[in-house]
Formats: sequence, C-alpha cells, structure tokens
Amino acid sequence: MSQAPEKIENPTQIKELQNLLKQREAELSLINTIQEAINSEIGIKGIYELVGNKIRDLFDAQVVGIYTLDTDTEMEFFQYLYEDGERIFPQPRKYDGIRKLLIATKRYVLIDENLIEKVAEITGKSAKAVPGTKLPKSFLFMPMLVSNKIV
Repeated sequence: MSQAPEKIENPTQIKELQNLLKQREAELSLINTIQEAINSEIGIKGIYELVGNKIRDLFDAQVVGIYTLDTDTEMEFFQYLYEDGERIFPQPRKYDGIRKLLIATKRYVLIDENLIEKVAEITGKSAKAVPGTKLPKSFLFMPMLVSNKIV
C-alpha cells in the first residue's frame, strides 16, 4: 500500500510544483502533437509547421525557429520561423559560430543577457540577425540529435 503524499503548506513550494506541472503538461501536449502529425502522414514540412505553432502557443513565444543544419556544406535551413506575429521564410545561409558550437558540444546554447557581447566572445564575430528578423535580446538553441549527429 502506498503512503499518503506529504502535505505541502509552503506557498513557494506550491507555486514551484504548479509551475513544474504546467511544464510537464506542455511537454506532453507537444509530444501528442508530434505523434498526431506523424500518424497523419502530413510530411516533414507539415510536422515542422505543427511543432513550431505548438511551441509558439505553449510558451507564448515572440520568436520560434526550427532550423536544420547540413554539416557537410555548413548550411542552415529555416524550416519554421515565426517572429512578432508573422511567419517568415528566409533563404538558407552558411551557419555561424553559434551553430558550430551547438554541433561541437551537442548541448543547448543559452544566452539570456548581453547577447551581442557574448556572441562576439564565443565566435569572435558580431551577432547577425536572420534576414528579415531583428536581433534578439536572448536566445536558446536546443540541438536535435539523430544517431548522435546534430541535425
């Protein structure tokens, strides 16, 4: 027989648990959306659209991008890009030092303050916005690994 859960009375603890529950609900919702998309056989472009829209809605994000990287040609392809209420369709471009760091470390890259300075520190070059967008104040790049390779 299982024990009764510990009673939580601390308002901070309650708030933290509520936030954690919201995060888990968002993750499950995203997973369900991806499963539905795969099962519907809408193709990879449709999956990018569904996932991008779902991430944007779940996190109320001003900017959401799904990019794929070709490590042979060092090109970046913008599969989904949304900024300030608008869907944007930039042309592929050579990827930069931040993407190279993502590939080399296979870990997320988070810059949450002083973006211009930190990008210059990491890459030795000035930060450049994706054509048709503004340079963000912060960003998070999360790698997607397939057979231990960043895609």
